[in-house]
Amino acid sequence: MADLGVIVANSSVPRVPGEIGDAASMPEGTLYEAIAFHDFLCEMREGLRPSSLGALLRARDALVTRGARCVATSCGMLWPWQVRLETDSPVPFVSSALCLLDRLREQYPGGVCVITVELGFLPLWRRTFGEQIEGVAFRELGQDHYLYRALTGAIPRDAFSPDIARAEIVNKITRLVARTGGVQAVILECTNLSPYRDAIADAVRLPVYDIFSAIDHASSEVA
Repeated sequence: MADLGVIVANSSVPRVPGEIGDAASMPEGTLYEAIAFHDFLCEMREGLRPSSLGALLRARDALVTRGARCVATSCGMLWPWQVRLETDSPVPFVSSALCLLDRLREQYPGGVCVITVELGFLPLWRRTFGEQIEGVAFRELGQDHYLYRALTGAIPRDAFSPDIARAEIVNKITRLVARTGGVQAVILECTNLSPYRDAIADAVRLPVYDIFSAIDHASSEVA
C-alpha cells in the first residue's frame, strides 16, 4: 500500500497504530490530505454539503497528482458518496469497507453483519441504497460505548486507552454477533475499529473485513 492516498478529516480523535488515519503506523510513502467538514455528524446523517463534497474531490485529485495509485478515506460513513467520488477518478477510490458489501453477500449468503459505532446515519443509507441493503444486519456499539465517547471528545485524547478500547470493543461485538445469529462474516464500517480486527476475528471466529480489505480488493482489480 505504498502508493495509497488517504483523505482524513481534521479532528482530535485518538489515532491508534493499525488505523488508516495513523500515519506513523502506515507503510512508508502513504500520502495524506486533510479536509474539514462544516458539521461532520450532521452531514453523515443528513447529507454532505456541496462544500464538503468539493473538498473531498479536491483532496482526491491532489492525492492522485502526488502519485497515489489508490485513494481511500478514513471514514466509512462516506459510503453513500462512493459513486460520486469514484466517478472520473483515474485510480480506484475506496470510501468504506462497505464497498465490499455486494461481493461479501454473494460469498456469505447466510448473513453479513455490519458493525458501526452508532447508527444515526442509517435512515440516510436506507433512502440512498433501498433494496441494496435490505436484509443486512447493521449493529452499533452505541453512544454509551467507550469508543463512541472517545471519538466524540467525552474521553480526552490523552486519556484514551487502546487496551480498554480493545476489551470493550471485542466484548460488545462478540455479544452483537451472537444475538444476531446466522452471521457468516463481519464488516467493520468504522475505520477506528481496524486496530482490533484480529482480536475481533479471534473472538467471533468468523472472517472480519475492514477498510484495508476493501483497499486490497480494489487494488487487485487493476493490478
